[in-house]
Amino acid sequence: NAADTAGNKQNAGYSIAATLVYAFADNVSFGIDGGYAKFDDRAAADLDSTVWGVGGTLKYKPVKNFEVSAGVGYSKYNYDAADTNSDEDGFDAKLRLRRYF
Repeated sequence: NAADTAGNKQNAGYSIAATLVYAFADNVSFGIDGGYAKFDDRAAADLDSTVWGVGGTLKYKPVKNFEVSAGVGYSKYNYDAADTNSDEDGFDAKLRLRRYF
């Protein structure tokens, strides 16, 4: 554990994320993304938190300047403190119609 000059513990954390997009044709593509993050608050609350998620989106361009996309995602948030532990799950879905001018 790292400490400052007074001997207090320091916070630490990291994250990583990635995205992959594949074009099936000029007007159809699929993307998948994911990420993970961890943070340790060692200063006051001694709180450790972790979050990760994954999602995917399918895009279709039927005509010029118009796009239809549908996506889904899942995320999980976990935190552990000295007196409390909690987990939260999230799920979302989205349909998007986009017109370019």
